[in-house]
Amino acid sequence: KKPLTMIRKPSSIAHKRFDEQSRKTRILENLKINARVNLKSWCIFFGIVSSTLISFLLGLVARIMTWPLLVDFSIEQNRVQSQCGSIKNVSFSLDEKRTFVTNIGNMEARIRNCCTQSNARSTVYRPIHYYETLVHTGMIAHPNPRRVAIIGHETGLKLREVLKHSTVEDVKLFYDNDSIPAEWSDCSDVEIDEAFSPSSKSCFEDPRARVTQRFSNPREWFQDNSGYKEEATSEEFDVVIMDIDIQDLDAEFIRDVHDSLDEDGGILVAHVGRAPTGRELVDHASHFKEILEETGFESIHVFDDEKSIFSPLSYVVAFVDYYARTYWYQSAAEIELRLHQLIHEMRSNKPALLYFDGPTMVSYQTPHKVYERVYCTDPSHDEECNEYTGFDPSIVNIPLTDIQVRNSSLGEQAGRGLFALKTLPSDSPIGMEGHAQNFFVMPTTWDVIESTVEWVGENGITLAMSEIGGLEAFIDGYGFASRLLGEKSWSIDSGILEFMNHGCNGTANYGYHSSLTEWNADTNTLPEELDTTDSPYNIVFDRHMKQVFDSGDYTLREIAEGDEIFSNYLDYSGEVEFWEEEVMTLRGQCAGEAYGTISQYEMMKKQ
Repeated sequence: KKPLTMIRKPSSIAHKRFDEQSRKTRILENLKINARVNLKSWCIFFGIVSSTLISFLLGLVARIMTWPLLVDFSIEQNRVQSQCGSIKNVSFSLDEKRTFVTNIGNMEARIRNCCTQSNARSTVYRPIHYYETLVHTGMIAHPNPRRVAIIGHETGLKLREVLKHSTVEDVKLFYDNDSIPAEWSDCSDVEIDEAFSPSSKSCFEDPRARVTQRFSNPREWFQDNSGYKEEATSEEFDVVIMDIDIQDLDAEFIRDVHDSLDEDGGILVAHVGRAPTGRELVDHASHFKEILEETGFESIHVFDDEKSIFSPLSYVVAFVDYYARTYWYQSAAEIELRLHQLIHEMRSNKPALLYFDGPTMVSYQTPHKVYERVYCTDPSHDEECNEYTGFDPSIVNIPLTDIQVRNSSLGEQAGRGLFALKTLPSDSPIGMEGHAQNFFVMPTTWDVIESTVEWVGENGITLAMSEIGGLEAFIDGYGFASRLLGEKSWSIDSGILEFMNHGCNGTANYGYHSSLTEWNADTNTLPEELDTTDSPYNIVFDRHMKQVFDSGDYTLREIAEGDEIFSNYLDYSGEVEFWEEEVMTLRGQCAGEAYGTISQYEMMKKQ
């Protein structure tokens, strides 16, 4: 027999195997724990590294994207630092870049002045959409831009955009920089008639571009030019494009520019810095617009360009003559047609315009709401801000079911009229729910209608004359004319309000409170309150043009059941050249000696 100590008991063997398995299990668990710890550490490490890398890439992307908006300097550091301070303090970090771009207009001017004083060189470059917006907005708002002046820092890009217009015959440049990169003034791709331009690549060698002696500013030239306004030596421009710091401008210089523009249709377009924002209700161009009003510009419009990366840039278009702004209000289709007719093609068959087109121009016609908020902070604008920025829900609206159309109480010559079916309260609008559906005839549409009526009449087409003449009579008889869009446009009620007659001798009970009548009106002078040109800059009118046309009328007193509702047609007259004719027509109708337009047409149809 073997000793007991030599015998392996089954239990001890199993226990040993269990210990071995437990040891392996513990090792695996420790390895897993260590792996999890290490994985977490690596995740944290890679998170930090990736965050740093992403931040770096974002900063790099932001630098690349904002590079066209920045100022690239080629200067003598010692000279600039001694005379101007260190320009390298302009940081390229994302936060400081935001501040830089936000104030880029003033910053450029200060740096440019600094470099000029130190005989250093600086080059300012902006993205192409900036130049397209600055140039083509003013050019397309003019019916035939032939003579153009460009004032301010010139890169060649503004000149190239101007020379794309086939109507341009003469461009006068005023700029203060010494060097212009050749690629920025390359016009070789523009399909310009050889009669106007040689086969040179440089826009500055186009015979239409005349470079004047470079002044630190063009004040001297424009002062001399405006002094010869009545003489043959004076030059007149159709469009003046300004790309300078507006903070350096004063009324005297702007007046000289105004006097150098064509008095019948001259346009000034300028970049005026960054646009106001909802966080900062400050219009940085307000002083400039006040100067424009003071110096005689009759119509001023502001708009912004949302394509800027950090803050939208703001622009101003100013018209010397109020009635010359018709092309500013053209439709997208009309603008597209004009661009097709006016813009030279590119030899490479690439688009001549990369950003500017008809819909873009139409978007500029309605300024951003922030401009209105800034405008309405002035208490002097309370009337239009309260009247036209929306319908007041607290005002009682009289529904159209409370009125009826019958033959007018004024007699046969007045045709039909409106009558109250119940007592109508005072200070209440009628049929306000239908104002948004009113007909609107644009100036160019009315011009087509009138020219068609004239052509049909000259050619004796009787049937066509009856039809097109009926359309003209409907608009003229039931519509209200206005010059808010420059040339004559019309607004016609879509419901039965169009049958409301004129209240003779001050009997009007609907509309505005006015003491003006057809009998006391001076036929030689348009009353000041009817003159729409006395407000060159009115952002509320620009934003709510249709509401200005179609609302604002109220019952002037309580109107009893069965009474006819009258308005004062003179309150809707705003055309100086037709004022005398309108007053005399109403006098004849009120005296029973003349018929209204609709009555005349109906009598003609019966014959």
